Amino acid sequence: MTGGGGSRRSILGLGGGCSRALARRAAGGGPHQVIHGRGAAAVKKVRLKWVRSRGLDHIIDRDTDVKAACLLKDAIRRSHTGCLPSRSLSALQKPLGLTVPVLRFLRRYPTLFRESPHPRYPSLPTFSLADAAHLLHRRELDAHLARAPDDAARLARLLMMSNSRSLPLRALLPLRWDLGLPDDFLTSLVPTFPDHFRVERRKQDGVPCLALAAWKDDLAVSELQRINERAIAEPSYRDFKRASAMPISSPSSFLAFPMSFPRGYGSQNKVKAWMEEFHKLPYISPYEDVSGLDPESDLMEKHVVGVLHELLSLTIHKKTKRNYLRTLRDELNLPHRFTRVFTRYPGIFYLSLKCRTTTVMLREGYRRGKLVEPHPLALVRDKFYHVMRTGILYRDKGLEEAKLAAGGNPLGVDGEEGDGLDEEMEADDGDEEEEEEEEFVFLDLDDVYEHADIPANTPYVLSGLNTLNPVLIIGDNLKLIGEYEETIGTCFVFSEDESETVLVHQETGPSEANLFKDKCIVDPNQVPFRQVKPVASLDKILKFRLAANDEIQMATTRHDTTS
Repeated sequence: MTGGGGSRRSILGLGGGCSRALARRAAGGGPHQVIHGRGAAAVKKVRLKWVRSRGLDHIIDRDTDVKAACLLKDAIRRSHTGCLPSRSLSALQKPLGLTVPVLRFLRRYPTLFRESPHPRYPSLPTFSLADAAHLLHRRELDAHLARAPDDAARLARLLMMSNSRSLPLRALLPLRWDLGLPDDFLTSLVPTFPDHFRVERRKQDGVPCLALAAWKDDLAVSELQRINERAIAEPSYRDFKRASAMPISSPSSFLAFPMSFPRGYGSQNKVKAWMEEFHKLPYISPYEDVSGLDPESDLMEKHVVGVLHELLSLTIHKKTKRNYLRTLRDELNLPHRFTRVFTRYPGIFYLSLKCRTTTVMLREGYRRGKLVEPHPLALVRDKFYHVMRTGILYRDKGLEEAKLAAGGNPLGVDGEEGDGLDEEMEADDGDEEEEEEEEFVFLDLDDVYEHADIPANTPYVLSGLNTLNPVLIIGDNLKLIGEYEETIGTCFVFSEDESETVLVHQETGPSEANLFKDKCIVDPNQVPFRQVKPVASLDKILKFRLAANDEIQMATTRHDTTS
């Protein structure tokens, strides 16, 4: 294997995939219907290479730890004893998105989690919440209570963008953190606003859904339209420069998306020409009915950009995971490969592969590493990060937590972080080594085997594993290009133990619990078999397809740029 770099490995194998038809928005009731064919002039698209942003990646890395700490805090609070043994929390590593074991993560932040021995089993670590965690939890509740009407409005706008004006609860629940909703929003927020929501079961399959009670015209205004209205009412120099780039005769429907290209893109004439043509296309609100639009038209692509822009604008951190968007794809009329929209418009979106998942961000939401318009709940979560970093700083200096909480204000939660603490933590950021485990990638060649015969033991060269589209060359002529997909659950890589031969019968089926107990899952009718043990977990599937020569050339150029 060549190229790729880092600690990411690959395993050749087979996988499965499925394709779903593109759903169209049903006409009637509420939104205005847009009907348009192929009449608009085609916009010449420019292929842009993906460029990593270390600043935005750092934000994702930081927020992943904050989210994990908050979810662990909630899990401990739900316990009737107010504490949980580490054994009960260890299985949460993958759901929390952590790259380190949960026990190590909890011990890293003594200012949030207090460790003590189990009353019956002294060797078993048990964790409860420190005073700062209790105080921050109260701040969270206050923020939820104060912004309940705003939370209801943002949730209603998400439902208004969907085809059926409803979304399955299984698609909404993973978005609670990103939307800033309380964990119990179905029992606290939804009943408080009966004119906005109702819980019902979908007629065709009985799936529980959250439905829109009534269409709200005052909410059917996108964030881009609000930005434009503010720019007209209170113009700034930045807004003047953006408006001067548009023709004077442009109608008001030609709204331009705020752009923030990576360094080097903005000065390219072809990019400027492409974006000018793109912005000249009419802007179609994500709350309008687009069932009459040609799915392959440029207008539809701009509408998809608008839908994704609006959805990310509804989140309090202006970002979410790509997997969460996949569950909304049919309801929001997103194309099957909507990830390409993020890479095609790097001035609007940023696609990150940080923390073993794919995260999409809205570039305009951040400036110099901070949210432009922070939500009150986001400010509370910033306090969480401050307390977590304080724990690392003082843990390394050997100070006790009791000394930190002196003065009745644990770790400065109630006030501003002063006394030079932020500068000291910032200086120590570079001293802390990033702890990452080795990541394994499964190469899915299922689509390729339908068109090509690949003999066993054929040599191959794999390059660009740390890019969005790795290249796989098998033999002399077979050239493939890949795209990452998240796994559902966990796959495992096995190695044979040559030292002994044992016979283990299948008792409870092939489960993760059996695998971790070093049991071998075999057919009881088989002869004795070598014992196999899991040596790594697979966090991504890399799906390959046949590629044209120009795609290989462009991908190779991107690999050279990012390496």
